[in-house]
Parts: sequence; structure tokens; C-alpha cells
Amino acid sequence: MNRVQFGTREKIFSNIFSIEFPKFIYKYDCKFKSNIDIYNIINEEGIDFPKFTIKSNFLYTFTDLKIISPTILEKLLNNKKSVETNVPLRFIQSKKENRNIVTEIVNSHLKSFFHRKRINFFKERNRFYFALINKEPLKIKIKSEDKSAEYYEQISYFSKGKRIHRTVVSKHNYYDTFFYKHHGFQIKYEWFNNFLVLIIEPKYHYSQDGKTPLDNPIRITRLNNQIKVSERNSQYNNHITSLTSYLGGNSWRSTDGFSDILFKRNFFEVSFGIRELNPKRVFDEETQQLSLFD
Repeated sequence: MNRVQFGTREKIFSNIFSIEFPKFIYKYDCKFKSNIDIYNIINEEGIDFPKFTIKSNFLYTFTDLKIISPTILEKLLNNKKSVETNVPLRFIQSKKENRNIVTEIVNSHLKSFFHRKRINFFKERNRFYFALINKEPLKIKIKSEDKSAEYYEQISYFSKGKRIHRTVVSKHNYYDTFFYKHHGFQIKYEWFNNFLVLIIEPKYHYSQDGKTPLDNPIRITRLNNQIKVSERNSQYNNHITSLTSYLGGNSWRSTDGFSDILFKRNFFEVSFGIRELNPKRVFDEETQQLSLFD
């Protein structure tokens, strides 16, 4: 607490994003009870289809399905016209369980959007991570005779009028072993009254070959612990900022090709700040950090 300084104004950068839904949510009488049944038909037909979820034989979506071929709709629905059309807020307020319906549609929407942005999903650890696409490294950095890093994937975005490039997938060679490090994140949703927010938590994903996850819990823990030791608030914020800049900025839109969902990063003004550490103290803390395999 001795570093807290009152009487000043600071801006807090958060990892919380407000969500703005499309204008309407539509409810249709469906012939099936599970999402998988719908996806099987859609895949067989080879068509694009809005994101949705099914509850008790009703299909819910943010898109008016009249834009879909009547022939396709006859295979999916008992009635091609919506049973109910609602403003999302009114729909959320009408029944508590409707919150889960909205969250499921948003989550499906977001997963599809991330996939198109070269971001994969590792279900077992509930983690999104940047995919390895390039076969050859963009850059190689030799740290010593036995240590090197190869940089495979970058994202780029504009910040303060400049184009920024940030490495998101790299291969690290240490003596006779190596691993791939992928920038990634986890997400969760929270409801505040009748408003849904997205929370993004930066994480790393480690793989053996750019795809197969490392299966050694001790090694993963050691790698993660090193990251926690060496990364401070500024790096944490950089992860969030670079990701949101890549996705479209502090206000970015997720689209499934039919409807858009707006995500706005939240900032908070506070009447206190944190005094900087003595530069020598910062240097002493940094020099105490261990390298990964020393």
C-alpha cells in the first residue's frame, strides 16, 4: 500500500468487454432437439448458416432465417416463420434461463469469428491459441550455442499511426529439447443485472509440434511459472491490447457472416495511482529470474 498515491487521476485498462447484441433474437419451431442434427444437415448441403442454439425443440438465433433457402428451412423447421421475435433485453428479462440461450449463441458466434482469425480452440484446457500456419520461420534468433528461438507467426495492427508486428507463435530450442509457444487466452462470460460482459484472460499454449499439446504437466507448470515471474502488469496489458487491436480495436465486431456482435473494452477512471519502483530495485528483481532450463 505504500506505493499508492492519491490526489492524481489514472486510467485503468481492463480485460472486460461490454457486449452489444444485434437488434433482434428470433425463435423458431425446430424439427430437431440438438445443434448437432442441424449442423449435420448444413454440412451435407454445404451452405453457410447463422449461429444458433436449440432448447426444447426451439431454435434461437440473432438472424431472420427468411434469407435462407426455403428448401433448407423445410428440412430444419416445422414453420418457416419465427414463433417469436424479441428485442434481446426484453428476451433476457422475461426468463432467467434465457441468459444461457443468449450466452450460447454469443459463444458460438465468437468461436467461429476467432477461427477465421487463425485462432484455434483447445477444448481440454478451454483455451484459444494462435495457430501455426507457416512451414518455415520468419526469423531465427540464436541466443547461445545451445539455445535459439524461431518465430513463425505474427499478427499486425496499427497503433498510434504505426504498423505493429507481434510474434504469436514461436519455437524454442534448449539443448536437445524444444517446444512451441503460442500466445493464447481463455474467455468467460459474466452477467451484471441484464448485461453480459466478456472477460479475456491471457494465457500461453504449449505444443510439441505446433499442434499436439505438451502432455507433461510438470514441464507446462514450469513454463507457466516462468512467464508469471517475468511478466508484469504492462506485459499483461500488452497481451490484451495487441489481441484487441488485431481483432479490430477497443471496439471490435464479431461476425458470422449474417449478424454482428459488438465488443467494447472497458476503461475506468480512478483518483489514485501507483508510484514507480526505484529503477535499481526493478533491475535487481529482473536479474533474479531464472531462465527456463538453467
